[in-house]
Amino acid sequence: MVDYRYNQQGRNSVRPKEVLTCLGIGALIGLIGVGAYNLLPGSLGYNTRPSKAYPPSAYSGQSAKNNGSASDSSVLSGLEQKAEIKPAPEGSSQIARGVYFRQGRDESYPVNYFELIIDKQSGASLFVTEPNGVQTLSSLISSYDAEACVNGGPFNMEDGSLTVYTMYNGTKCSLAELRPDTPTVCFSGSNEISFGPSVPEEARYCLTGFNRLVSDGEPNKRYYPGNEGYKEGYSTRNPRTLLVDDAVNDWAYLVVVDGRSDSSVGLSAAEAIDFVRAHYRNATNVVNLDGGGSSELIFMSGSGQVIANIPSDGAERPISHAVCVKSGK
Repeated sequence: MVDYRYNQQGRNSVRPKEVLTCLGIGALIGLIGVGAYNLLPGSLGYNTRPSKAYPPSAYSGQSAKNNGSASDSSVLSGLEQKAEIKPAPEGSSQIARGVYFRQGRDESYPVNYFELIIDKQSGASLFVTEPNGVQTLSSLISSYDAEACVNGGPFNMEDGSLTVYTMYNGTKCSLAELRPDTPTVCFSGSNEISFGPSVPEEARYCLTGFNRLVSDGEPNKRYYPGNEGYKEGYSTRNPRTLLVDDAVNDWAYLVVVDGRSDSSVGLSAAEAIDFVRAHYRNATNVVNLDGGGSSELIFMSGSGQVIANIPSDGAERPISHAVCVKSGK
């Protein structure tokens, strides 16, 4: 298992801890023959795509192309195999192997939105940072040497304490218990994404959002006016952070929608569902994470950290934990 955290002195001051088990002579020989993957990043110019443009659902069924060297099949547990990756999503810029950034605008609300797009077959892995007081997202991305991050789930803004279920590296981080309606998301070492209320045995990282907007491909109707369970607060437009899983085509999306400004008004809960159904046609499950002033997306470029969106507080809000991605390199 990889402990993604670096110490606070800098990104290159220590190396991540890797536990390699049962590494035989045959595996070592195979590894020596593996060519290093040379990342050739594209321009990180922000390509604004038209309203209602769709993600790469058409890639379903295509033969994937390998953008790097193939890993030896004898590599054992503890090492990520370098799988073939799909073509880059239209209008996106590559951040790292299997990790892309894209931004867009939907005039029907109107909103500006920002996406991290993860090819789950590429070896890129999603994880949750360890809750430990409050820190800015720019601090967390450096501490964990991540390629990109978005804010995580709800927390107590005074001290960073958690009232929702969270797991870091296999260890539960809060006293909260799972309930039947808990919108929990878990990530395993094999990059499988599972959705609560149960936690799979293989789960290593979990966090909990505010709402499960889409479940197994079906929108949650309680967030629409007139339906059972609807509350008036659901109609308030706010900045949103959404975790979107496309299990059909093996893509994951971390999406931040700006709000509370004239140029980007934010989304209500029902509008967030409609937004997802328009832009991510094969969305299997969608969880609404913490939003408002917490909503933020950051990634690393050749020139350093890039905060892609405009946090509604006017500056970064210190948060308890984040969802981050690390490439398969």
